[in-house]
Amino acid sequence: MFENLLNPIFKPLLSLGFFWAILIISFVLTFLITMVYKYTTDQELMKRLKKEMKEMQKELKKLSSNPQKAMSHQKKNDG
Repeated sequence: MFENLLNPIFKPLLSLGFFWAILIISFVLTFLITMVYKYTTDQELMKRLKKEMKEMQKELKKLSSNPQKAMSHQKKNDG
């Protein structure tokens, strides 16, 4: 059943050799997944969250010499 659908797609790839077929299929799948992720997520929100996380990590690194302050700061940000 699926053979009639998949043969026209994969048969030319398999004639290139196993390595190249896997490489091309992997590249195409990775590209498709990346495009779906890009257009289904709020990119502005993701950038803002990433920036906030970097700022929090910098603050925690500064407080690493004082574990008590670091814990209270971390609890403050969690809540």
